[in-house]
Amino acid sequence: MVTVGLLIVTAIWGLTFVTVQSAVADYSAFSFLTLRFALAALALLPFSANRIGKKELFVGVPVGATLGLGMLLQTVGLRSTTATNSGFITSLYVVFAPIISALCFRSRFHPRIWVAVILSTIGLFLVSKAGLYGVNPGDALTLGCAVLFGIQIALLSRYSPGLDSAALAFIQTVTSVFMYLPVVFLTRTPLITNDLDVWLALLITGLGASAFGFWMQTYAQQRMSAARAAVIMAMEPVFAAIGGYTFAGDRMTILQWFGAAFMMAGLFVAEILPYLKHRVSMSQRLGETLSEKDLSA
Repeated sequence: MVTVGLLIVTAIWGLTFVTVQSAVADYSAFSFLTLRFALAALALLPFSANRIGKKELFVGVPVGATLGLGMLLQTVGLRSTTATNSGFITSLYVVFAPIISALCFRSRFHPRIWVAVILSTIGLFLVSKAGLYGVNPGDALTLGCAVLFGIQIALLSRYSPGLDSAALAFIQTVTSVFMYLPVVFLTRTPLITNDLDVWLALLITGLGASAFGFWMQTYAQQRMSAARAAVIMAMEPVFAAIGGYTFAGDRMTILQWFGAAFMMAGLFVAEILPYLKHRVSMSQRLGETLSEKDLSA
C-alpha cells in the first residue's frame, strides 16, 4: 500500500505542474503558495496536533524552509518555462540528493552518481536549449528548486526516521506559510481571489499535492529504502510531460526529447539500476538457499 500511495502522490505532483502554471499566470505566486500551504496545514492539523514534539520541530522547521523556498522557485519558474520542462528539471533532485548527503553528512555514494550527473547535465542543456537561446530564467529557477528539493530529501532521509510523519508534514507546511505571508503583507499583494479556477487549483495542490503528498512522502521514506522511493518518484517528469502535452499543448523539439532521454538515463543510473541489481541479487540468493534446502532434503 505504501508503494501505491507514493505512486499516486507522484502522479499528482506530475500532473499539477500544468495546474499551478495556469493558476499563477495572472495571480501572485506568493499569494497562491500562502493559501496552498495554509489549506494543507489545516488539513493536517487534526492528525498532528497532539504529536508535535521538540524533535519534530527541530527537523520540520529547516526542512520546511527548504521546501518553501524550493516551491517558490518552481512556481515562479513556471511563468517562463513549460510544465514539461519544469517536470524534467525538477526531477534532478534524485541526482542531487545523494551528492548533498555526501557533502553534508559524509555519507558515501557510488561513482555511478558522477555518470548520472554528466548525463543529467547534458540532458538539462538540451531540454532548456541553453546552447541556442541562452539560459531560460524559468529553467534556471527550476534548477535551483531541484537543488533545494535534493537538500529536503537528504534531510528527511537523515533525520525523519522515528518521528511522526503527520507532525513533520504539518510543521513543513506551517513553516512555508510563515515564509510567504510577510511578503504578501509587505507588498500589499491581494491574498483572496474571485477566480474559481485558482481556487480549484488551490484545493488540488493544497489538499492533494501538499497535505496528502508531503505526509505520504515522509511516511514512505520512513518505511522503504531511499532507492525504492526514488525509483517511484522518478516517474514524476513522465506524468508532468503527459499533463503538459494533454492540457497545456506542450510540444518538445527533437533536441529536447533527446535531452529528456539523457535526464531519464541519469535517473536510471543514479537510482533505478542499483535497485534492479539489488533485486536480482536478492532473487539469486533466495534461489541458492532454496537449492541448498532441496539438496539437503
